[in-house]
Amino acid sequence: MRFSGNSGDGYKSSSRFSRAKRCNCYRCTNNNKGGTKMTATIYIGAISRFTGRHFVTIGLAKNLQERGIKVGYFKPYSINTIRKSGKLIDEDASFFKQLLGLQEHIQAICPLSVSESQIWQTRKLNISDRTRLILSSLNRINKGKDVILIGQVLGVCSGCCAGISERKFIKQSRANVIVVAKTDEPLETVDKLLCLQSCLEGRLVGVIFNKVPLQHINHMANRLKTFLEKYGIHVYGFVPHDPMLGSVQVSDIIETLRGHVIIGTERLNQYVERFMIGAMSVANALKYFRRYPNKAVITGGDRADIQLAALETSTRCLILTGNLEPCAPVIAKADEVGVPIIVVPFDTATTIEKCEALIDRQSLRSNAKLDRVTELFEKYVDINRLCKDCGIALKSRVK
Repeated sequence: MRFSGNSGDGYKSSSRFSRAKRCNCYRCTNNNKGGTKMTATIYIGAISRFTGRHFVTIGLAKNLQERGIKVGYFKPYSINTIRKSGKLIDEDASFFKQLLGLQEHIQAICPLSVSESQIWQTRKLNISDRTRLILSSLNRINKGKDVILIGQVLGVCSGCCAGISERKFIKQSRANVIVVAKTDEPLETVDKLLCLQSCLEGRLVGVIFNKVPLQHINHMANRLKTFLEKYGIHVYGFVPHDPMLGSVQVSDIIETLRGHVIIGTERLNQYVERFMIGAMSVANALKYFRRYPNKAVITGGDRADIQLAALETSTRCLILTGNLEPCAPVIAKADEVGVPIIVVPFDTATTIEKCEALIDRQSLRSNAKLDRVTELFEKYVDINRLCKDCGIALKSRVK
C-alpha cells in the first residue's frame, strides 16, 4: 500500500515501507537474481540551486565507507562536460570516481552526454530509449556495491528537454530520494516538498536541511520537522552554515571570470567566503559591507564611490564588471589596504551567476574541506535513521 493514514489536512501521509507485491521494475528483475542482496540506490536531489547536494553526497559516501560499506556513484547523464586528457567527461563523475576510489570507467559512471546544441535540435528525442540505456548502465555498475548514490542533473521533475525524464528514471530504478533544502523560505520549501512527494509517488523518503543559520537551528527544527514528519517526509538533520565550506580562492575567481588583476597579485591565495553586490548609495553600502568579513564585492567599474566604501571594510577582493578599470584613488586605496582589484568582461548579472556556479563546483575539493564535510555530516545528520529508511545495513566503524 502506497499511502496510509490521513493528516486531517487533505494530504495523505506517505508510508512507502510496506510494499507486499513484487513488481517488474529494474531493481526487482535485474538486481535480485538468485536471491542475492539488492544494492540500495539513493538519488540525492534538490528543490533549488546551491543547496549543497555535493555536501550531502560526499558526507554520506565518506561516512558509509568508514563503516566498511561499498559505495558507488552514478550520474544518469551530463549536460556540462569538461575536457580532460583530450576527452569530454562529466566533472562530477570524474570527481567522485577519484574521491571514492571507483574502478569503473568514467563513461560507465555517467553514460550519456547531451550538448546544448543537441537539446535545441528540432527532432523529438526518444525518452524511453535513453532511459533504458541509463538503467542498463546503472545495472552494470552496481555489481559488488552495497550502495549507489545518484547525482541529480537538472531536477527531480526535469530532464525531458534532454530526452531523459529524471522522474521516470527514479521510478523505474526504484531509487530512494533524499532532498537537500535550505530554510530561507520555509513555506515555499514545505510546499515544494509536498508537491515533490506527490510527483514521486512514494519514492521521497526524507530531507536534509543545509546551510541553516546556527541561531535558527532549534526554531527551524521544531517547526519544520514537526510539520513534515506529519506528512511522512522524514527530516534527517539541520546542518549549520559553515563559512569555510563555501569559500573559494581569489585565484579561482580570476580564472572563472577571465579577469585581469590591476593590483594585489601577491594576495590571490586568500579565501572569499561571500560575494556581495555593490549597487546602492554609499551610506547604505557601508552598513551593508560591514555586516560580513572576508567578502568579494562585485560592482560596476564606474562606481568609484562603492569601490572606496568596500575598501573601508573587510574585503578580500574587488570585482569590477564591464571591462572598466578603476580610477587612481581606488587603486591607491586598494594598494594601501592590500586588496586585489579584478576587472572582468561580463556584466554584473552574468558575473554573479558565474561566481555562484564557482562556489557550487569548487567549494568542497580540498582535503581540509572534505574532512570538514565528513565531520559536519556525522554530527548533524541522523545517519542511522537515513540508512534504515533506505535499506542499508550499517556496520561498525572501521578503525
